[in-house]
Amino acid sequence: FPSHDIVAMNSELTDRCLFYLAKSYGYNKQPGLKISTLENLLTTYPRSRYVQNATFEIAMSFKSQSEFNKAFSYFENYISQYPQSPKLVNCRIEIADIYYKQGNYELLNINLGENRVRPYLKMLNPSVGTWHVEGVSPECRTVEQALNWRNQTTEKPVILT
Repeated sequence: FPSHDIVAMNSELTDRCLFYLAKSYGYNKQPGLKISTLENLLTTYPRSRYVQNATFEIAMSFKSQSEFNKAFSYFENYISQYPQSPKLVNCRIEIADIYYKQGNYELLNINLGENRVRPYLKMLNPSVGTWHVEGVSPECRTVEQALNWRNQTTEKPVILT
């Protein structure tokens, strides 16, 4: 479709049409059009039943274009707006992947004294530019293992400190 004018003909279906039009742009490898169409849907129809999926799709599209700060912002917004969503774990995994791709993670082995060395994951929060450190499972030996553990995969913690 060259224009959104066709969509405007039926106001009852407009949000649905915009959502699927945006999806078609994605299938046709036009991420810029996909993002702008979904952002139009969010702005024009903030109460639409497609808003939740549109927010996730925008985040994924920005990530696929390596626009990590924008992707991060949409993922964070999704997490805060839809804390019960089945896609919540996916969002956290995508955020972890963004950090990983940007080199914003480091696994630290911190000596807690009395022969107790434990792994901690050092992370850069791109939205505020500050570092954060949190304990991970003692079995974690790599950044990837720590990210998998942190994002609630099958590995379970034995001892945090």
